Amino acid sequence: MRSAVVLMFGLILLTAGATGTAGLTESDYRCLKVEFGLAKSSFTLKNIGAGEQTKLHELINEPTRKTVQRRATSMSPTTCST
Repeated sequence: MRSAVVLMFGLILLTAGATGTAGLTESDYRCLKVEFGLAKSSFTLKNIGAGEQTKLHELINEPTRKTVQRRATSMSPTTCST
Protein backbone atom coordinates (compact mmCIF):
# COMPACT_ATOMS: atom_id res chain seq x y z
CA MET A 1 0.00 0.00 0.00
CA ARG A 2 2.76 2.40 0.95
CA SER A 3 4.70 1.70 -2.24
CA ALA A 4 1.57 2.30 -4.31
CA VAL A 5 1.15 5.73 -2.71
CA VAL A 6 4.81 6.58 -3.34
CA LEU A 7 4.53 5.39 -6.95
CA MET A 8 1.37 7.43 -7.50
CA PHE A 9 2.97 10.53 -5.98
CA GLY A 10 6.01 10.06 -8.23
CA LEU A 11 3.83 9.78 -11.32
CA ILE A 12 1.97 12.94 -10.36
CA LEU A 13 5.25 14.82 -9.95
CA LEU A 14 6.56 13.57 -13.30
CA THR A 15 3.35 14.57 -15.05
CA ALA A 16 3.28 17.98 -13.41
CA GLY A 17 6.94 18.53 -14.24
CA ALA A 18 6.46 17.58 -17.88
CA THR A 19 3.54 19.94 -18.40
CA GLY A 20 4.94 22.72 -16.23
CA THR A 21 8.22 23.15 -18.05
CA ALA A 22 6.88 24.29 -21.41
CA GLY A 23 7.28 28.03 -20.85
CA LEU A 24 7.17 30.31 -23.86
CA THR A 25 8.51 29.24 -27.24
CA GLU A 26 10.02 31.47 -29.91
CA SER A 27 6.70 31.20 -31.76
CA ASP A 28 4.90 32.46 -28.63
CA TYR A 29 7.27 35.42 -28.38
CA ARG A 30 6.68 36.28 -32.06
CA CYS A 31 2.93 36.13 -31.49
CA LEU A 32 3.13 38.39 -28.42
CA LYS A 33 5.28 40.86 -30.37
CA VAL A 34 2.95 40.94 -33.40
CA GLU A 35 -0.36 41.04 -31.56
CA PHE A 36 0.51 43.04 -28.45
CA GLY A 37 3.84 44.74 -29.11
CA LEU A 38 5.54 42.83 -26.27
CA ALA A 39 9.19 42.17 -27.03
CA LYS A 40 10.94 39.18 -25.50
CA SER A 41 13.06 41.62 -23.51
CA SER A 42 10.07 43.61 -22.20
CA PHE A 43 9.66 44.13 -18.46
CA THR A 44 6.38 42.23 -18.50
CA LEU A 45 7.73 39.07 -20.10
CA LYS A 46 10.98 39.12 -18.13
CA ASN A 47 9.10 39.23 -14.82
CA ILE A 48 6.48 36.52 -15.13
CA GLY A 49 7.04 33.21 -13.40
CA ALA A 50 7.27 29.75 -14.89
CA GLY A 51 3.62 29.01 -14.08
CA GLU A 52 2.43 32.15 -15.81
CA GLN A 53 4.63 31.41 -18.83
CA THR A 54 3.16 27.93 -19.10
CA LYS A 55 -0.40 29.24 -18.85
CA LEU A 56 0.31 31.95 -21.43
CA HIS A 57 1.83 29.33 -23.76
CA GLU A 58 -1.31 27.18 -23.36
CA LEU A 59 -3.58 30.15 -24.10
CA ILE A 60 -1.63 31.13 -27.21
CA ASN A 61 -1.63 27.57 -28.52
CA GLU A 62 -5.11 26.37 -27.60
CA PRO A 63 -7.01 24.78 -30.53
CA THR A 64 -9.91 27.24 -30.54
CA ARG A 65 -7.51 30.18 -30.80
CA LYS A 66 -5.81 28.61 -33.83
CA THR A 67 -9.16 28.13 -35.55
CA VAL A 68 -10.07 31.77 -34.96
CA GLN A 69 -6.64 32.87 -36.22
CA ARG A 70 -7.04 30.97 -39.48
CA ARG A 71 -10.38 32.66 -40.11
CA ALA A 72 -9.02 36.08 -39.18
CA THR A 73 -5.89 35.81 -41.33
CA SER A 74 -7.72 37.06 -44.38
CA MET A 75 -9.05 40.04 -42.42
CA SER A 76 -5.95 41.14 -40.53
CA PRO A 77 -2.32 40.83 -41.61
CA THR A 78 -1.07 41.17 -38.01
CA THR A 79 -2.48 37.94 -36.56
CA CYS A 80 -0.06 35.27 -35.39
CA SER A 81 0.37 32.03 -37.21
CA THR A 82 1.40 29.33 -34.75
